[in-house]
Amino acid sequence: MSNSNPKFQVGLVVVDVYASPVFSILKVLEVTVKFILKDSEEKKTTFNPRPYFSTLDPVFDGANLQVLTALASSFHVLQPLKIPAFSFVWLELVSHRSFMPKLLSGNAQKGWPYFQRLLVDLFQFMEPFLRKTEVGEPIDLLAEISQSPRILSEVDTALKAK
Repeated sequence: MSNSNPKFQVGLVVVDVYASPVFSILKVLEVTVKFILKDSEEKKTTFNPRPYFSTLDPVFDGANLQVLTALASSFHVLQPLKIPAFSFVWLELVSHRSFMPKLLSGNAQKGWPYFQRLLVDLFQFMEPFLRKTEVGEPIDLLAEISQSPRILSEVDTALKAK
C-alpha cells in the first residue's frame, strides 16, 4: 500500500485518535463507571465506594475541558439518586478542588451546564431530607433578601457595625 491511499491515511488518523491519552482516559472512565454501577447493583448494602474515589481522584490532575465534561457526565450517571451508597464519594468528587473550579472557569463557561446538571442531581437527592427540616434563621434571612432590597442595606449596616 502506498501512503497516498486515502483509506490508509484515514486508518492512521483513527489509530492516532485511539492512541491519544485523552481517549485512553475516557475509555478507562467509561469502564470504571460501568464497573461502579455493576458493583453497586450486586453488593447493594455492602457496596464500598471508597476505592472508587482513589481511582477517580487522580484523573482530575491536568484534565482539559473534554475530560472534565466527561467526568461530569459520568458523575451524572453515578448520581446519588441512582447509587445512594456512593453519595458521599460523589459529593467529594463533584466538589473536588481540581474539578469544580476548572469546570466552571474553563472555555467561556462551557462547563456551566454540566455543573448545573450535577447541582440538580444533588438537590433532587436531598429534596426529601430538606422537606423534613425546619428552616433556620439564615435561610429566612436569605428569603427576605431576595424579597426586599431594603434588607440589603440593613444587612450591610449590621455587618459594618461588627
